[in-house]
Amino acid sequence: MARRSLAGPIAATVLVVVVGLAAAGASGWHRGDPAGGSSEKGSQSAGSGNQVTNGDGSEVIRQPESAVVKGLPGLSKSTSSAKKGALLSGPLPQSASLRGGLVAGFPRSVIPVLPGSKLGSSGVSSTAKTLQVSVVATSPKSPNAVLAYYRGVLSKQGFTESSAPAAAPSTAASFRRGADGIVVTVTRSSRTVTNYSLFGTLRAGAGK
Repeated sequence: MARRSLAGPIAATVLVVVVGLAAAGASGWHRGDPAGGSSEKGSQSAGSGNQVTNGDGSEVIRQPESAVVKGLPGLSKSTSSAKKGALLSGPLPQSASLRGGLVAGFPRSVIPVLPGSKLGSSGVSSTAKTLQVSVVATSPKSPNAVLAYYRGVLSKQGFTESSAPAAAPSTAASFRRGADGIVVTVTRSSRTVTNYSLFGTLRAGAGK
Protein backbone atom coordinates (compact mmCIF):
# COMPACT_ATOMS: atom_id res chain seq x y z
CA MET A 1 0.00 0.00 0.00
CA ALA A 2 2.94 2.36 0.74
CA ARG A 3 4.37 1.76 -2.72
CA ARG A 4 1.01 2.47 -4.34
CA SER A 5 0.62 5.74 -2.46
CA LEU A 6 4.06 7.04 -3.62
CA ALA A 7 3.58 6.15 -7.30
CA GLY A 8 1.24 9.02 -7.95
CA PRO A 9 3.43 11.83 -6.51
CA ILE A 10 6.61 10.46 -8.14
CA ALA A 11 5.00 10.28 -11.57
CA ALA A 12 3.68 13.81 -11.22
CA THR A 13 7.10 15.12 -10.17
CA VAL A 14 8.83 13.46 -13.15
CA LEU A 15 6.25 14.92 -15.53
CA VAL A 16 6.79 18.42 -14.17
CA VAL A 17 10.57 18.14 -14.50
CA VAL A 18 10.35 16.89 -18.13
CA VAL A 19 7.93 19.64 -19.13
CA GLY A 20 10.13 22.25 -17.46
CA LEU A 21 13.29 21.09 -19.27
CA ALA A 22 11.49 21.08 -22.62
CA ALA A 23 10.23 24.60 -22.08
CA ALA A 24 13.65 25.86 -20.99
CA GLY A 25 15.31 24.27 -24.03
CA ALA A 26 12.84 25.82 -26.45
CA SER A 27 13.21 29.23 -24.84
CA GLY A 28 17.02 29.00 -24.90
CA TRP A 29 17.04 28.05 -28.62
CA HIS A 30 15.08 31.10 -29.67
CA ARG A 31 17.13 33.45 -27.46
CA GLY A 32 20.47 32.10 -28.70
CA ASP A 33 21.19 30.83 -25.16
CA PRO A 34 24.16 28.37 -25.21
CA ALA A 35 22.32 26.23 -22.67
CA GLY A 36 19.34 25.88 -24.95
CA GLY A 37 21.13 25.27 -28.28
CA SER A 38 23.10 27.02 -31.01
CA SER A 39 21.98 30.46 -32.09
CA GLU A 40 21.57 31.49 -35.72
CA LYS A 41 24.92 33.29 -35.55
CA GLY A 42 26.60 30.22 -34.14
CA SER A 43 25.14 28.06 -36.93
CA GLN A 44 26.56 30.35 -39.60
CA SER A 45 30.01 30.37 -38.04
CA ALA A 46 30.00 26.59 -37.98
CA GLY A 47 29.37 26.63 -41.72
CA SER A 48 32.43 28.72 -42.46
CA GLY A 49 34.51 25.58 -43.13
CA ASN A 50 33.22 22.87 -45.46
CA GLN A 51 29.60 23.50 -44.47
CA VAL A 52 27.31 26.14 -45.90
CA THR A 53 24.13 27.19 -44.04
CA ASN A 54 21.10 27.86 -46.21
CA GLY A 55 18.50 30.47 -45.38
CA ASP A 56 16.19 27.85 -43.88
CA GLY A 57 18.87 26.79 -41.40
CA SER A 58 19.82 23.57 -43.22
CA GLU A 59 23.49 22.78 -43.85
CA VAL A 60 25.08 21.63 -47.07
CA ILE A 61 28.54 20.05 -47.23
CA ARG A 62 30.67 22.05 -49.65
CA GLN A 63 33.10 20.04 -51.78
CA PRO A 64 36.70 21.24 -51.43
CA GLU A 65 38.12 22.83 -54.56
CA SER A 66 40.98 20.32 -54.62
CA ALA A 67 38.47 17.47 -54.91
CA VAL A 68 36.72 18.84 -57.99
CA VAL A 69 37.37 16.56 -60.95
CA LYS A 70 38.14 18.48 -64.11
CA GLY A 71 37.44 16.45 -67.25
CA LEU A 72 36.58 12.78 -67.48
CA PRO A 73 38.39 10.35 -65.15
CA GLY A 74 41.11 8.40 -66.92
CA LEU A 75 41.31 10.77 -69.86
CA SER A 76 44.40 12.91 -69.58
CA LYS A 77 45.24 15.87 -71.77
CA SER A 78 48.02 13.91 -73.39
CA THR A 79 45.62 11.09 -74.37
CA SER A 80 43.08 13.53 -75.77
CA SER A 81 45.64 15.47 -77.78
CA ALA A 82 47.23 12.26 -79.08
CA LYS A 83 43.92 11.18 -80.65
CA LYS A 84 43.62 14.56 -82.40
CA GLY A 85 47.13 14.50 -83.82
CA ALA A 86 47.74 14.35 -87.55
CA LEU A 87 48.93 11.09 -89.09
CA LEU A 88 51.19 12.91 -91.54
CA SER A 89 53.73 15.61 -90.75
CA GLY A 90 56.45 17.47 -92.58
CA PRO A 91 56.56 18.01 -96.35
CA LEU A 92 54.55 15.49 -98.34
CA PRO A 93 56.40 13.29 -100.87
CA GLN A 94 56.39 14.04 -104.55
CA SER A 95 53.87 12.21 -106.70
CA ALA A 96 55.26 8.94 -108.05
CA SER A 97 54.36 5.33 -108.83
CA LEU A 98 56.24 2.05 -108.95
CA ARG A 99 55.55 -1.43 -110.32
CA GLY A 100 56.65 -4.46 -108.37
CA GLY A 101 57.60 -2.58 -105.20
CA LEU A 102 56.73 0.11 -102.67
CA VAL A 103 57.14 3.62 -104.01
CA ALA A 104 59.37 6.12 -102.20
CA GLY A 105 57.44 8.30 -99.78
CA PHE A 106 54.67 5.77 -99.16
CA PRO A 107 53.40 6.24 -95.55
CA ARG A 108 54.11 2.68 -94.43
CA SER A 109 53.88 3.70 -90.77
CA VAL A 110 50.20 4.55 -91.32
CA ILE A 111 49.33 1.91 -93.95
CA PRO A 112 51.79 -0.97 -93.72
CA VAL A 113 51.94 -3.66 -96.38
CA LEU A 114 50.76 -7.05 -95.17
CA PRO A 115 53.84 -9.19 -94.47
CA GLY A 116 54.37 -11.90 -97.09
CA SER A 117 52.62 -9.91 -99.81
CA LYS A 118 53.79 -9.64 -103.40
CA LEU A 119 53.46 -6.08 -104.62
CA GLY A 120 52.02 -5.45 -108.04
CA SER A 121 52.13 -1.65 -107.91
CA SER A 122 52.05 1.29 -105.52
CA GLY A 123 51.72 5.02 -105.84
CA VAL A 124 51.47 8.37 -104.05
CA SER A 125 49.92 11.58 -105.34
CA SER A 126 50.30 14.74 -103.26
CA THR A 127 48.94 18.27 -103.15
CA ALA A 128 49.62 21.00 -100.58
CA LYS A 129 48.02 19.12 -97.65
CA THR A 130 46.61 15.93 -99.17
CA LEU A 131 48.29 12.62 -99.98
CA GLN A 132 46.53 9.95 -102.00
CA VAL A 133 48.02 6.46 -101.74
CA SER A 134 47.43 3.13 -103.48
CA VAL A 135 48.71 -0.43 -103.32
CA VAL A 136 47.82 -3.46 -105.41
CA ALA A 137 49.20 -6.76 -104.11
CA THR A 138 48.61 -10.46 -103.60
CA SER A 139 48.84 -12.57 -100.44
CA PRO A 140 48.77 -16.28 -99.63
CA LYS A 141 46.40 -15.49 -96.75
CA SER A 142 42.62 -15.76 -97.02
CA PRO A 143 40.49 -12.66 -97.73
CA ASN A 144 39.22 -12.68 -94.13
CA ALA A 145 42.78 -12.84 -92.81
CA VAL A 146 43.82 -9.87 -94.96
CA LEU A 147 40.88 -7.80 -93.74
CA ALA A 148 41.55 -8.84 -90.14
CA TYR A 149 45.14 -7.63 -90.42
CA TYR A 150 44.13 -4.16 -91.60
CA ARG A 151 41.31 -3.93 -89.07
CA GLY A 152 43.84 -4.44 -86.30
CA VAL A 153 46.42 -2.05 -87.72
CA LEU A 154 44.03 0.79 -88.53
CA SER A 155 41.87 0.54 -85.41
CA LYS A 156 44.96 1.13 -83.25
CA GLN A 157 45.43 4.45 -85.05
CA GLY A 158 41.87 5.59 -84.40
CA PHE A 159 40.16 4.48 -87.61
CA THR A 160 36.60 3.21 -87.45
CA GLU A 161 35.24 0.67 -89.92
CA SER A 162 32.13 0.74 -92.07
CA SER A 163 30.96 -1.39 -94.97
CA ALA A 164 31.85 -0.39 -98.52
CA PRO A 165 30.28 -1.46 -101.81
CA ALA A 166 32.19 -4.01 -103.88
CA ALA A 167 31.36 -6.08 -106.93
CA ALA A 168 31.10 -9.82 -106.29
CA PRO A 169 33.10 -11.84 -105.48
CA SER A 170 35.13 -9.04 -103.87
CA THR A 171 34.65 -7.73 -100.32
CA ALA A 172 35.54 -4.21 -99.22
CA ALA A 173 35.82 -2.33 -95.94
CA SER A 174 36.06 1.41 -95.43
CA PHE A 175 38.03 2.98 -92.57
CA ARG A 176 37.60 6.59 -91.45
CA ARG A 177 39.50 8.82 -89.07
CA GLY A 178 38.22 12.37 -89.34
CA ALA A 179 39.24 13.61 -92.80
CA ASP A 180 41.41 10.52 -93.42
CA GLY A 181 39.95 7.55 -95.28
CA ILE A 182 41.20 4.15 -96.45
CA VAL A 183 39.39 1.44 -98.45
CA VAL A 184 40.61 -2.16 -98.41
CA THR A 185 39.28 -4.53 -101.09
CA VAL A 186 39.97 -8.28 -101.13
CA THR A 187 39.24 -10.95 -103.74
CA ARG A 188 39.98 -14.67 -103.66
CA SER A 189 41.61 -15.40 -107.04
CA SER A 190 42.54 -19.03 -106.31
CA ARG A 191 42.72 -21.47 -103.42
CA THR A 192 46.08 -20.08 -102.33
CA VAL A 193 46.08 -16.47 -103.52
CA THR A 194 44.12 -13.39 -102.47
CA ASN A 195 44.25 -10.19 -104.47
CA TYR A 196 43.88 -7.04 -102.41
CA SER A 197 44.12 -3.31 -102.93
CA LEU A 198 44.49 -0.28 -100.69
CA PHE A 199 43.29 3.18 -101.65
CA GLY A 200 43.47 6.05 -99.20
CA THR A 201 43.41 9.80 -98.74
CA LEU A 202 45.43 11.26 -95.89
CA ARG A 203 45.57 14.92 -94.97
CA ALA A 204 48.42 16.64 -93.19
CA GLY A 205 46.94 18.20 -90.08
CA ALA A 206 43.80 16.08 -90.31
CA GLY A 207 42.69 14.42 -87.11
CA LYS A 208 39.90 12.81 -85.25
